Amino acid sequence: MTRTHQRLALLTSSLGLLLAGCGHSPVRPPQVPAAHGPVLVLAPPAPAPIVLAAPRLKKKVSSPALPPASPRPRPLIRRKPARRIHKLKPATPVIAVPAPPLDLNTGGSPRQQAAALRAAGHWLWLSQQRLGRLNGAHLSPSQMANRTQAQVYMRQAEHAQRRGDYDRAQNLAYKAWLLLQALP
Repeated sequence: MTRTHQRLALLTSSLGLLLAGCGHSPVRPPQVPAAHGPVLVLAPPAPAPIVLAAPRLKKKVSSPALPPASPRPRPLIRRKPARRIHKLKPATPVIAVPAPPLDLNTGGSPRQQAAALRAAGHWLWLSQQRLGRLNGAHLSPSQMANRTQAQVYMRQAEHAQRRGDYDRAQNLAYKAWLLLQALP
C-alpha cells in the first residue's frame, strides 16, 4: 500500500467515524409510517464547500516621469446659518426655608442628663489641664495634628453643652481627653 492509499484510508475512516457520531447514543433514522406507494425521503442538503481565497495584493505602480496628482477641488457647499439660541428666562429664585430645630435631647431622665453634664465638664476640665502642660512642649507634626484635633473636639463639646446635647458633649470631651493622653 502506498502512502497515498494509506492517507486516503485514514481520511475515509476518520470521516466515517465523524459522520457516524458518538457510540453512546446511536443515530436512528426517523420512523416513517408505512404508506401505500413510493415514499420520498429528503436528505438534508450537503454543506457548501468552504473556499479560502488568498487576499488580493494591489501593486503600486509609480512612475517617476509623472508629477504627483493634485487633489480634486471640493465643490462649494452652502451652509445654512446657525440657528439662534433664544435667551432663557432666568429661573425663579429658590427661597431656602430653614428646617425646624432638632430636639437633640435623648429623652433620658433629668438624673441621666445631669450625670452626662457633669461627666462632660469633668472630661473638658481634664483636657484643659493636659493642654496647658503641652503648651511649651516640642511636638512632631503628627502630635501637633492630634493636639489640634483634641482642641476641635473640645470646642464641639462646649457647643453641644450650650445646645443641651449632654451625651454628645460627654463623648466629644472624652475623645479630646484620649487624644491628649496619647501625647508626651
